[in-house]
Formats: sequence, C-alpha cells, structure tokens
Amino acid sequence: MKTNYFLSLLITLSLFTFTGYSQISQGGTPLSFSSNILSESFEVIDLPAPDITQFQAEDEDNDKNNFPQRIATNVPVFINIHNSGNWENLKTGGRIWRVKFICEGALALNVQFDQFYLPDGGQLFLYNHDKTQILGAYTTVNNNESGIFSTELIEGDEITIEYYEPEKITELVELSISDIAYAYRNVSYVFQNTEDFGDSEWCEVNVNCSPEGDNWQDEKRGVARILFKDGAWWYWCTGSLINNTLVNGTPYFLTADHCGGTASASDRNQWIFYFNFESSGCSNPGSSPGYNSIYGATLKSRGDIDGGSDFQLVQLNSTPPSYYNVYYNGWDRSGSSSSSGVAIHHPAGDIKKISTYNSTLTSATWNGSGHIGATNAHWRAYWIATTNGHGVNEGGSSGSPIFNNSGRVLGTLTGGSSSCSHPTWPDLYGKFSYHWQSNGTSSSVQLKPWLDPNNSGVTYLNGYDPNAANPPVADFIADNTSPAVGQTVNFTDLSTNSPTSWSWSFTPSTITYVGGTNQYSQNPQVEFSATGLYTVSLIATNAGGSDTETKTDYINVPSGGYCFASGGENYPHISGVQFGTINNTSGQNYYADYTSLSTNITRNQSYDITVTNGYVHPDNDLSVWIDWNQDDDFDDSGENVVCEISNGGQGTYSITVPGTALLGTTRMRIRTKHTGDDCGSPCGTTTYGEVEDYSVNIIESIDPPVADFSADDTSPGIGQTVNFTDLSTNSPTSWSWTFTPSTVTYVGSTTSGSQNPQVQFDSAGDYTVELTATNAGGSDTETKTDYISVPNPEIDVDIIVFLEGPFNGTSMDTDLNPFLPLSQPFNTFPWNYTGTESVAVIPGTDIVEWILIGLRDAVSAGQATSGTIIDRQAAFLRNDGRVVNIEGNPVLNYTATFSDSLFVVVHQRNHLSVISATGLTQAGGVYTYNFSTGVGQAHGGASAHNEIAPGIWGMAGGDGDRNGQVGITDKSPLWENEAGIRGYLPSDYNLDSESNNKDKNDVWLPNNGMGSQVP
Repeated sequence: MKTNYFLSLLITLSLFTFTGYSQISQGGTPLSFSSNILSESFEVIDLPAPDITQFQAEDEDNDKNNFPQRIATNVPVFINIHNSGNWENLKTGGRIWRVKFICEGALALNVQFDQFYLPDGGQLFLYNHDKTQILGAYTTVNNNESGIFSTELIEGDEITIEYYEPEKITELVELSISDIAYAYRNVSYVFQNTEDFGDSEWCEVNVNCSPEGDNWQDEKRGVARILFKDGAWWYWCTGSLINNTLVNGTPYFLTADHCGGTASASDRNQWIFYFNFESSGCSNPGSSPGYNSIYGATLKSRGDIDGGSDFQLVQLNSTPPSYYNVYYNGWDRSGSSSSSGVAIHHPAGDIKKISTYNSTLTSATWNGSGHIGATNAHWRAYWIATTNGHGVNEGGSSGSPIFNNSGRVLGTLTGGSSSCSHPTWPDLYGKFSYHWQSNGTSSSVQLKPWLDPNNSGVTYLNGYDPNAANPPVADFIADNTSPAVGQTVNFTDLSTNSPTSWSWSFTPSTITYVGGTNQYSQNPQVEFSATGLYTVSLIATNAGGSDTETKTDYINVPSGGYCFASGGENYPHISGVQFGTINNTSGQNYYADYTSLSTNITRNQSYDITVTNGYVHPDNDLSVWIDWNQDDDFDDSGENVVCEISNGGQGTYSITVPGTALLGTTRMRIRTKHTGDDCGSPCGTTTYGEVEDYSVNIIESIDPPVADFSADDTSPGIGQTVNFTDLSTNSPTSWSWTFTPSTVTYVGSTTSGSQNPQVQFDSAGDYTVELTATNAGGSDTETKTDYISVPNPEIDVDIIVFLEGPFNGTSMDTDLNPFLPLSQPFNTFPWNYTGTESVAVIPGTDIVEWILIGLRDAVSAGQATSGTIIDRQAAFLRNDGRVVNIEGNPVLNYTATFSDSLFVVVHQRNHLSVISATGLTQAGGVYTYNFSTGVGQAHGGASAHNEIAPGIWGMAGGDGDRNGQVGITDKSPLWENEAGIRGYLPSDYNLDSESNNKDKNDVWLPNNGMGSQVP
C-alpha cells in the first residue's frame, strides 16, 4: 500500500519554548528528556563543515539575476542505525538509540534518510542542542513506498536523533542517513522569537498590506514557497497551484524549470512546499509565522530555460487538505498582454510578498546567466511604488506567477534586474501561452495535456476554490423593517459558505436602490416609494450552487408619515449641522433629506447642536424638532427642542433627551427662515429659508468605560512592533493613546486614536502609557507608569585576528606583555579615539597587545567608510588570536544598531588596519568573524593582509608612522631613531619589546609599498 508524503503539523511542547513545524507526527517528548537513568554519553559525529567561500561568487551572480537562492549544501554521511550511535536499555522496558551530529558553523541542519522504515510502536525524534526545537514523534505512518524521508531544518549546528523501540518489536527498524543539509544563509525563519526573521530586502510589500493585497486574497492562497533539492544543493523558489479544466483539484503546481527542472525523482520526493507562510497583516510580525507544508512531488512536464520558456509542472504527492485553505489559480493562455496586475512571491525565501505593475507587459527574449530563451517567449514587467513600499523580485522569487487584472496567471518568473536599489528595472516571466504547447510536441514539454485533459479548447480558466464547494445558505437582515416612505433601509447579507454573487428582488417593486448600490450588491441600500407590505427575496450563489431566502411581508411602510416641509428663495439656508457624530456641510436647497445620516443619543443625556446659516440676516429664525415618541409628527409637547427668533438663523444650543423618549431611530427636522416673528411650523413652506431632515437613534443610557489595556511585549527592542490590546469594559467608542516620552511611531495603519494600535519605540528608555477610553456615558483613563522598558540595543562580537610581527608559526609571542601601558593608546592621530579604557593590571600573561575594534554599518565593505562607523572599543589581543575585552573575556559588547550589514575594522599601532570582506553573521546571539582563515577574509584580499603560515593570514606589519602605508618613513627616520631601544615602541614591528634589525628586515622590508585597504 502506498503512503503519501506528509503534511506539516504544528507541535507545541509545554516543557520547551520553541514552536516547531514538521511533517505529520504524533507530538510528545523524547524519553531522554525526562529519564534520569540514561547515560549522558553517546556517539557524537563531527562532520566536516563545507567551505562556503567556494561558491559565494556563484550565489552572488544568481542573486543578481533573481535566480533561485541557494541556502544549503549537503554533507555526505552514510551511516545507519546498525553501524553507528548507541543503544541503551530502559528499566521500564524497551530501549533507546541515540546519535548526535555536529557540523560547525551551520545556521540550521536537516537529515536525509535513504532508508526509512519504522515498525509499529517505534518513535523517532530529532532535536537541537538546546532542546528548544523538536521534530517528531515520527511513527509508522511516516513510512512511504520510496523508503526516502527528509526532515525540515533544525536551528543550529548540532542535531540529535533519538529512536525509541518498545519491547516485543517483531520488525526490524531501518534508518540509513545519506546526507545532512548544511544551511548557511537565508533561513532566519527557523530562529523563533527574533525581530528580523525575514531575509528579503527592505522595500518589499507583504501580501496582506492594504490596498496592495486587498483584491488578491484568493490568488495568494495558491502561491507557495519551495525548498527544493537538486543534487547536493538546496534552494528557495516560488510557484503556484494551478487549476485544470476538469476543475477537480488535482494538485498540479507550476514553477520555473530552472528551479530544479533537472532534479532526480529521488530529489523531488524530498522537496517541501510551504503554503500560507505570510504575515497576517501589513507589518512584519515579531517572529516567524506558521505555515502548512506538503512533501514530495512528481514531474509532469517542463520547458527548458535554454531555447524555451522556462516552466516546470509537477504534481504534489499529497492533495492539500481543506484546512490549508488553498486556491488553485486560474490562467490565460490566449497570449494577450495585461495593462495591470501583480506578482506574488517569496523573495529570499521570506514571507509572502506582492509586487504591482500598471504598465502593459511587453514581449521579450530571456538572455542572462549564460542562458538564452526562445524568441519573445517572455513577458517584460516593470514594478511601481505603492502605498506600503515598492515590491520587486529577488532570488527565491523564481517560478512565481504574474497575474493579469482578472486574477489569472500569465507567466512564471525566470529572473531579471529589479531590486530595492533599482526598483524600476525590469523582470522577465516565461509566457503561459508559450508554456502551453510551444516548447515541443510531446506531453513532457507542454502544459496542455495536463491542464486541459478533456480538450475543451478554452483560452482562459478561472481559479478553483475547493473550500467553496458547498452552496450558500441564503439569509439577510434589514436595519429598519418599518421605514417611512423615502427613508433608506440598509440590507445586510448573512449568507454562509462564502457566496460570490447576489440577486435581490422586492414585491411590490416600488423601490429605488441608492448609495451606489443595485440589485446585485451584497449589501444594498433601498428606499421604498410607496406605503404597504413588501416581500424581499435574496438569491446567493457560489461555485457550489445557489440558495434563495424569501421573507414575506418583511418590510412594512406605514401610511401617513411626516408632513411636507420646505423653504423658498434660499437666501437664508442651512450650510452646516453638527450634532453628535453628524457633521454635515451642504449648499442651498429648499428641502434636503439627510435621514441617511444618523447619530446615537442617550436618554437623559444632553448634547450640543450647532447650526450654521449660509446667508445670515439678523431677523432670521431657527427651529429644531425631534419626534421623541416616533408618531410621525412634531406636534407633541417637548418636540420643538430649539426655538430662536431673530438670532441670525444659527447658533449652538443644548438638547436634553427625555427619559420617556422611545428607543430606536426617529427624525430630527431643522428649519431656518425669514418669515414672521415666531418659531414657525415644522410643516409647510416658507417664503425664505430651508428645511433639512436627519435621523437620530435613541439608546439607553450607558455606563462610562473602565479603561484598561495590555501589550504583547513590555521589553521590546528599538524599532520592534508592540501590539497593544484594549481591555476596557462598557464598550468604548473612541480611544486616545499617549506615550511618555513621545519617541514612538504608529505602524500597521494605526494611530493614537486606534482601539488596538501597533507601536514601534524609537529610542531606549522607560515609557509610561496612557489610554483614555470614551463612550456616550463618559471617559476613563488608565495610566501605566514605566510600563514599557526598551533596553539599549546591544551587539556582541567575537573576533579572531593575528599580527604578522609577533606570529611564531602557531600563535603570537607575548614578549611585549610586561611593557604594555595600562591605558589604551589610540587617543591620538590617526584614530582620535575618545574612549577611556584602562586596567589596573594587564588581564593575563597571554595578552599580546592593545587593539582598537570598530563596527561599521554599510551595504558592502567597499562602502564602509569612516562615515559609517557606529561604535568603537579598545580591547586586548590574546596570543591565540582571540580579541578579548579589558576583563579578558572573549566577547566584546557594543551598544548600537545597524540597518544594512555589519563590518568590523581592526586597528593596531604599527600593523596595517583590516576590514572584514563580508558582513558579520550571527550565531547564538553573537556576531563572529575570523580574519585568519583565508585570503578573502579581509577586504582587498592579498593586498590587505599576508599569509603568515600555510593557510593562516595576519595583519601586515611595518606601519610605524600610522599613515596606512608601509613606506620609507617607517624606516627613516622612525626605525633608525629607535633602533637599539627597548620598550613600547612604534618601530617594534615584531612586538618583542626592542627595535632592531629583525623589525626592519623581517617585517618592514617585505611589506614596503603595501597599504591598508580600509575605505
């Protein structure tokens, strides 16, 4: 019996802090975690770490063309459960086998089994060094016909495999490991609870940003990130589920051919497809979001990037289950271009992003990275800036779909030149119309046989939502079932199962749709033109069918109604009304119906009304009526709430709502006039003036709020988003937030008036937070003093560097140690360092010399000029090359932040300064760099430092005058004046505490003419 590859399941372990993502598994905790009788000793296998510098140049070239991003390389293992690891019997019965792999420097590891079979009852777990990430338990349900199995990435460079076998097992377990994947970049999503899990560039736009993603919520559900294996390498790409004309949910998945098109069937069985890996909102979340994954695929057809259109169609080994909520995207093979649309993708393997275009796609021929496609087999696209950024493509976006403005796929990304630095440069997409059947004549190079198996001949196909298969259950409600003639009624659709279209009918048909709505609107606004009973019907439809809900005599428009009223000769006229939430400005009308405008007012509460006259005359009069008892007239006692004679027809007045007023919506009438010396009548016509009608909704009095709130993080880092949640009771209607100090930024389209704002804190310190919550009953304020504490940002660095002068072949001599000053020597030219580091005693006899370590923030080493310095620190250099602080500890701590990449500069008194060739990488919270391991470790290569022993590189000596060049002035007069003197000397190039011929001949002379490469 064949068992499909498996879907991901979120495992939460109460004993551990890490949230893991894995294949279907049974959860639980490895027995070794809780057992106190198991040995702490079992086999540990150290694997050789690959030299990633060998293929960094190729990675950079692929990234420039937005090709698949390589993130990992395989390290061969070839061990099995029978020849490696250790078995240990349990007193409670059964036994455990364990083995640990260490591959130093890896950001993450995965395990690839070329033989995988677990008997009934067996349980397999994998976990990292800190036991904060656990995969498993894998059981017999994970066995598959191919016998191949691969795990997701596990954080760090250590991974332990633990297998539990209960007593009386009759079958033999088979576990054979062929490879370990060594991830070396762009896998920050596995590091949980980190501020910056994303690896894409700063200008990218999250797919759920508004308005960019508003109209693409279906299409995004079909797009997935691919972690694909091709030989010994692992890469990021993107692709999409694609619909076929049978509309049967066959899990066809479309991507680019250069995304593993030549991979073996065995490799494809280890591919991972990540769905729903996206931010729930527009802002990047504080840690990596969850996802759903599918394992394994089978090739159906492909069109080569060379001489073709660069497509690959695979069929997933499993159909995504309903709770994945996927969408099979539609397509257009007509060859027609598109004037606007989007691309949805996973740049650098990051969360899902969206890029927008509004200029017509044009035909192009791919020519890049040594590949030339078929003539005009690609679309050329240019991206535009939008509300929340300027979406582009990056490595990892390859294979992603581009959509026309009808939401149909027009092509798949091959590559291009767009980036955040060059957002207007173009990208090229292999045309879907060329994929269809232009790459060749067989089914193995066409889309048509797979996506149109019934030969329907259609030129386009809409998307398919497998979760919309059930027809709607129609239902609706009206906000007023007894309206007056001409009064607007708002209908709300309550139908279930996500209808996609609606059709309303009214009997009798004496109605008018208003507010820009019509009979096909989901939530129409309707005015009833005649009195009587109205029957209302709604037909709701989706892909699964239709349903009708009919409510007989649902609307009752009573006879009678309010009297007619109007002004004339609009010299005096109402130009503005403010009452509660009504704030309306208007022009001249004899009568204006603004009953669609309404405000809530509460029994026994007082409210100010302000009426503005657009043509003031001292003899103008003003009257306001409110129908408190809702009997369709204004004749009852107390309903003439404002009566002002000869007041200019305007002013501000207080209105108190009677405790006897009927609850619900009623009418307010306002009249300004220049006729007679009285308040006038609410009915009839005056010679001069205007009448306006509004609605008021009378509600019960309510208690004021009791303000309260919480934050999801009270100790955030600078720039980290904190989500505040309003916990106020008694239903406030408005909110006002205050932060002291005010160095905050509201993000996620929130403001100080939002109920639940998202806030970034721009500087370190303690913040007092205050919330004022308000409703019709009043306001309340909650103040939490020093509620948010933002620590100073810290950067920890661990540096290894050697000095050529004192190096003895394996380490550095410490002859200068007794002569070292107790205070740092860098407060003079050229360093002009203002630090005050000093010690009572030198912290150890293994100290070689004082050095100055600087940090710079730049996009590349060549651009890391002195203007990019973010911090410096004087430290000591130990004889083993380790930089230590003034207490002798090997990690330097800086209070600083950086936005691009972090570069380190090392200065010493008489050796040429060096700067790291690449940005520092972080592992375990510490940024590390070793200048000694290769010529490429220092910017400038062999021009920047010297090979001081086979395979060991160090800072070049001889710059005694500190001008950044080894030259004649370092010999004469400097060395000549100090030759024969003993002490802490600039010309002591070998740091043996004496200036002599060894300094000149062994150090200065070979380096004469050499200069520092620090920009």
